[in-house]
Amino acid sequence: MDYPVVVDALIEGFRVRRIHVDGGSSSEVMYKHCFINLSYQTRSRLKESRVPLVGFSGEVSYPLGVIDLEVTMGECGKTRTIIMEFAVVKSPSSYNALLGRTGMRSLGAVASTIHSMIKFPTSNGIATRETLREPRKELMQLDDMEERRQLEKGRKPPKSGVEENNVDIFAWTPADMTGIPRAITEHSLDTYPHIEPKAQKKRSLTPDRRKVVTDEVNEWLKAGIIIRVRYPTWVANPVLVKKVDGSWRMCIDFKDLNKACLKDLYPLPEIDWKIKSLMGF
Repeated sequence: MDYPVVVDALIEGFRVRRIHVDGGSSSEVMYKHCFINLSYQTRSRLKESRVPLVGFSGEVSYPLGVIDLEVTMGECGKTRTIIMEFAVVKSPSSYNALLGRTGMRSLGAVASTIHSMIKFPTSNGIATRETLREPRKELMQLDDMEERRQLEKGRKPPKSGVEENNVDIFAWTPADMTGIPRAITEHSLDTYPHIEPKAQKKRSLTPDRRKVVTDEVNEWLKAGIIIRVRYPTWVANPVLVKKVDGSWRMCIDFKDLNKACLKDLYPLPEIDWKIKSLMGF
């Protein structure tokens, strides 16, 4: 029995393993469990598609959409980068993506089921991608531009050699906290109607702490996280908390506002017993 041809590649800068090379497929497919791990900026490029996908047994399924992604294959200086259109499908699979005839033709690749590998031309010669027989832990690397932006902001990127899963969900800079459309998520405060807004008395800060607050507020204004309000109804003081590295973290004293908000009827469940049961305690 021959091994299926399974390769790995860089898709939009992320290492994606277990890509099935299927010469019988007329399109490239990315499964939803892989698609949701891409960055939000990448996922937002998903376009609607009404073209159905027909399986070998005749079953018809409609994709969640189609998206153009940058795919880089190869190694050791022999790489090739092209743009492929993937149909995102919600279907269980042991693979993350499927490379069909269209992608193979764009790469100029030839697949060998017997040898469990594909070959394709690059600017520096012929590149070979062999089948990955044994799964390995893979490191996800930050994009060079993202790393430079973190260094410019004075924040250190994750150390190389440390596995960073879901690194794209963290806000490394204030600018990363903006850009989500209100149609996707919007938060509102549900307060008791009988409680009037309260403006806290201004607390004086030392000059060094005042500079930290001013710089942080200016950064939030520049990123568009907050806006200037001339007559606010609720006023809360900033509070500085010392971090372990000696720098300051700015927080907001929302205790008065928290007292005025309705209690959450759906608190987080007790998960200690689940953790203990999974660990065998």
